[in-house]
Amino acid sequence: MATMATTVTPSLSSKPKTSFLESHRHSSIIPTSRRLQPIKSTPGNHLSVSMSAASSPPYDLKSFKFDPIKESIVSREMTRRYMTDMITYADTDVVVVGAGSAGLSCAYELSKNPSVQVAIIEQSVSPGGGAWLGGQLFSAMVVRKPAHLFLDELDIEYDEQDNYVVIKHAALFTSTIMSKLLARPNVKLFNAVAAEDLIVKGGRVGGVVTNWALVSMNHNTQSCMDPNVMEAKIVVSSCGHDGPFGATGVKRLKSIGMIDSVPGMKALDMNTAEDAIVRLTREIVPGMIVTGMEVAEIDGAPRMGPTFGAMMISGQKAAHLALKSLGLPNAVDGTYVGSTHPEMILASADAVETLTSLFTQPALVLDYHNGPLLKGDLRVDIIWYGSFSSHQHSIITNFIRSLGSESSPPSVASWWQTTANYKGGPSNIVLGKQTVDQNCSLGKSLTSFQVLDLASKPPYKNRIKVVLTAADVTVDQFCMICGSHDFGYAKPQVNRGKFAYAWVGNSASQWPGQCAWPFYLPESLPKTTLVAPNGDGALDGMVINLATGPTFGAMMISGQKAAHLALKSLGLPNAVDGTYVGSTHPEMILASADAVETVDA
Repeated sequence: MATMATTVTPSLSSKPKTSFLESHRHSSIIPTSRRLQPIKSTPGNHLSVSMSAASSPPYDLKSFKFDPIKESIVSREMTRRYMTDMITYADTDVVVVGAGSAGLSCAYELSKNPSVQVAIIEQSVSPGGGAWLGGQLFSAMVVRKPAHLFLDELDIEYDEQDNYVVIKHAALFTSTIMSKLLARPNVKLFNAVAAEDLIVKGGRVGGVVTNWALVSMNHNTQSCMDPNVMEAKIVVSSCGHDGPFGATGVKRLKSIGMIDSVPGMKALDMNTAEDAIVRLTREIVPGMIVTGMEVAEIDGAPRMGPTFGAMMISGQKAAHLALKSLGLPNAVDGTYVGSTHPEMILASADAVETLTSLFTQPALVLDYHNGPLLKGDLRVDIIWYGSFSSHQHSIITNFIRSLGSESSPPSVASWWQTTANYKGGPSNIVLGKQTVDQNCSLGKSLTSFQVLDLASKPPYKNRIKVVLTAADVTVDQFCMICGSHDFGYAKPQVNRGKFAYAWVGNSASQWPGQCAWPFYLPESLPKTTLVAPNGDGALDGMVINLATGPTFGAMMISGQKAAHLALKSLGLPNAVDGTYVGSTHPEMILASADAVETVDA
């Protein structure tokens, strides 16, 4: 088996069979100038193709006979070895769920350390996932550079093109990596076994619940058959994109409340997708790392299409994140010494990109237009409308508390301290009264007047009322707007003083790409998402909307500015570059189109 990838010795004919694309009938499909030239994947060319007859088999085929054996011996041998493996791996270092290209690459990388015990769970009888074919039942596998370096390590042949390579049959990759991986003594593949659930203790994933795949597929038609368990220090979920057995790891995290949502992958964008899948491979909750196409499901990244480099490198990265969690040398923090390529392990799970890493932020100058300002000591009263988890409560309340903390920069507190330079002096924010309306007393479809009614409960003095609506609550124009700022009049109506209030909605199930970017992807903007710092993209999006957003006059100015930016793009007179002549106020058109304001502005 091991020699199949390195030696070809046809014994029946000195002339190889002509392939489909090599026939005279079909040869014109590929122009002569584009003929693929086989390139060895490693400098040391030890591929030997013998066109002479192979040596004779070491036995007489005319009178061949097997040694005798009892049937019970065969049964005992298989059973003893399998049960020994089940006992050995009942408590292991790493469980990899899913033996597709990402899962196999992860297990291969992990198994280089002989002290790490690796169990692979695969629901199919045949491991490999979609990596037996290259796409649409075609056989060739395309791998974009520089992921071809992994193929060099595996000693897999490919045809080299400018910025990608082509393996003539995807099965060469899958069979080669499996033959090398499964030969290692610290690895066991349990195929035809499904991971039905997770073991979770103290908020940390600690293993998987397993069963025979056929049992899992027939729970509804057969009598109950209880599962088994496999404890692990780290679980790597590589279950692929959504389907009957797809994305099961992250879908289970959502159903038990450890993550907020699984938005699903977006439309195909190969260049964005492959980079995003590698970059966003991470420990999604304590004890569980997500790799491969399952990353796209949880982050809403675009689907990748028939290229496989991201699967390989995402698997490698997941392996090194697991090694880091185990306290072992790894390429993430630079402690690894081995044959991997550390420049391809792009970022550790806790080295989360920040907004400022994506933008060059221009200097921000605020012009005061004599509007009302909230100054002095202010309490933020929160009205929780609908169901929020305790973790979601803490995300919002911790943010509000952080405004008044004494943290050194960079911090939320240091950002808020810039308001002390505005007219009227500093504004000191503290968390005020919290009201919970979990049963949604006004229903789950609110008008703007009902939001005001929720905010209109006393006390009012030096208060800002904030109405937060849950993911299953709709509000007028939600997703056209993600939140609003306004004022109301105190009740009773005698001595009617004004009070400020705001509303922000949880967009997890209502266009999160519009209201929780950059933690979700908008349909119209296929860019890479960022990792939500609190593990809940929708709630972290609520923090953005709570912390920012123009007041009433600025909304009108924004619309005017958009119009003049459009005029500029059309090459017409406009107030952005000073060519407009009319009744608008050019001093209020503050910035050109390429001086893009950032989210934290």
